[in-house]
Amino acid sequence: MTASSSNDELDRLTVQLDALHERMSFGPYRMTTTGLLHEEDVVCGPFEILGRARDPNGDEWARWIRFKDADHRLHQVPIRDADLHGDPRALASTLARQGLMIITKHRGHLVNYLNALEVDQRITTVSRTGWHTIAAGKQVFQLPNKSYGTSQEMVLLNADATSSPYGERGSLEQWRQGVGRLCCGQRLAVLAVSTAFAGPLLELVNQDGGGIHFRGASSTGKTSLARAAASVWGPPSYLRSWRSTANGLEAIAALTTDTALVLDELGVIDARELHAASYQLATGSGKGRARRDGSMRAPAAWRIMVISTGEVSIASKVEEDRGRRTKAGQEIRILDIPADVGTEYGAFDSPGSQRNAAHLADAIRIAAAESYGVAGPAFISEIVKDIDSISRQAAQAIESFITTTGNDGQVNRAAQRLGLIAFAGELACRLGIVPWRKGEATAAAEFALAQWLAARGGRGAAEIFSAIRQVRLFIEKHGVARFQPVDNMATMVMNRAGWRQGHGEQQEWLILPEVWKSEICAGLEPGIVAKALADHGMLAKASDGYQKNHRIEGRQMRLYTITARILAGLDGENGVADVAGVESGLPEGAIKAKNAIDFNVVTDATPATPQNHKATDIHVDPLLEKPAAESGEAVSGRGNKCEYCGEFGNTLECGYGSATPWLHDKCQDAWRAAYDKQTDGLDIPDFLDRRAELSA
Repeated sequence: MTASSSNDELDRLTVQLDALHERMSFGPYRMTTTGLLHEEDVVCGPFEILGRARDPNGDEWARWIRFKDADHRLHQVPIRDADLHGDPRALASTLARQGLMIITKHRGHLVNYLNALEVDQRITTVSRTGWHTIAAGKQVFQLPNKSYGTSQEMVLLNADATSSPYGERGSLEQWRQGVGRLCCGQRLAVLAVSTAFAGPLLELVNQDGGGIHFRGASSTGKTSLARAAASVWGPPSYLRSWRSTANGLEAIAALTTDTALVLDELGVIDARELHAASYQLATGSGKGRARRDGSMRAPAAWRIMVISTGEVSIASKVEEDRGRRTKAGQEIRILDIPADVGTEYGAFDSPGSQRNAAHLADAIRIAAAESYGVAGPAFISEIVKDIDSISRQAAQAIESFITTTGNDGQVNRAAQRLGLIAFAGELACRLGIVPWRKGEATAAAEFALAQWLAARGGRGAAEIFSAIRQVRLFIEKHGVARFQPVDNMATMVMNRAGWRQGHGEQQEWLILPEVWKSEICAGLEPGIVAKALADHGMLAKASDGYQKNHRIEGRQMRLYTITARILAGLDGENGVADVAGVESGLPEGAIKAKNAIDFNVVTDATPATPQNHKATDIHVDPLLEKPAAESGEAVSGRGNKCEYCGEFGNTLECGYGSATPWLHDKCQDAWRAAYDKQTDGLDIPDFLDRRAELSA
């Protein structure tokens, strides 16, 4: 910059500053570079008025001012009009706390000045992040430091900036090459990051909040999935602990509206608090509270996607509270997904370049700390360019996703949530925000739906599965001890629940009505339980109701008659999900991308044509540094190509003399014999020690 241009810029800034001071000066008050003056007395340090502010409903009027503290840090502070009619000491205390110098004896002059100053500039203030409709019906998306949308009016977030979880570091490309690349080919990692992108789409498809909970044993990679998701919106501290009360989680949720709430280690929250919090987080409404004058304060509201981790399911944790049971509504709001894809690598489909899942988890942790908080805002920047079109596309994608899920309302709601997550991941891919391949997010969501269904036990209503399991548990525990044989009344039974008759598939348990209501159906509606069992052939009913007449000890009694089918369960019911073969629980075509993508392959972001796992070119994977496709085959991801038989699978790098081949265990002796024959047997094998080292 030349000296003349530098002087011109200085002159321009001086003119602007003089104009600002002139606008802010009237009567006995003058704003100068040294501060606000009343006649010749200094009232306070210098500040700038940004505008008159109000919320989208025209309430909570205020003046927003901006000033620098003694360390030259910038502060933006709202001064409510209501506070200008209160004690001047309270207002001065608030401003002084943030660094504005105020002369004690002139506090009244500051209040008079702010009351009398005319301000033309208008500002809309919002109390939470996310979508807002402001003047002229314009939609904007608000984050703490920026507003996204087409509104010409300034929009500011009226919240404590020190509590904001958001932050950014690095560039979008750095995030893509770090966290984004490490998630490629990892179904659950793609699912977690896609869920983080789904938050801004909830409003566009009119869907309630919800989310996913990754459940699994310690050190399986759950927290790494959460870290990857958190990096979409903020620093590592964006990942918060479940260790909080329901009220505390309410405050956190309000700070992350329309984005993502990432919570780690479910086990640390009290079971009673979790029961309330799980409903609150998904429904998006806080407790009703009163103001000091007794009037009702508007409850906090939010709409978020939750990404949670824990060693137990949400249902199991809730039930720690003296046998309290979760409701079906809770289970379909935050879906319980096993953090195990059926490989030996826990939550990961393949271990990455180090052949070690722990190293991959560390790589995700490091990458999430080096670049973060840029992918989410970039995603928003693209969405606001065509909100209506993206809303239609999202609705169509969700409708397409749920076509194979059947007619049960609860399953459909869960599928709608996963359908939105799938669309979010595919949209992020299409917009260039993430580096994974087209179809990965959809297939990851379908895989998650299959796991959820398998763990749940089927496609029917959750209340039915819960009722059947509760009755079955009672029969399994007390089917002999508390039921007197009809054909042997001499048998003594303590605390009798009823009678039993028949053997094998003809066996029946005849249950007393009050035992049925108070014990067996405790916490459930007895009539609904009876209907559920009768509909599935587990209860033999009479023509006039669910109780049948039986003659016991010469007396006619109406009893609930449970058949032996109770022990067989429902068709297709699984007590525990088999994650290795979870696809079998879905009808044909439900996992549409299974034949299109080999999830055992860790790939980079280069688009491919993965039809039936065939590839025509050799492609070097940046993580594996090995051929990802050769001679029409696909790398398994669980090892390299065996250098003896030429097949892919579980191989080990075996040191033998000067050679280090990758071999199947069964091929090592044959390869060694061939090697010895070729080299006259001059080298001594050390591959057994090498195997022990690798296994350790």
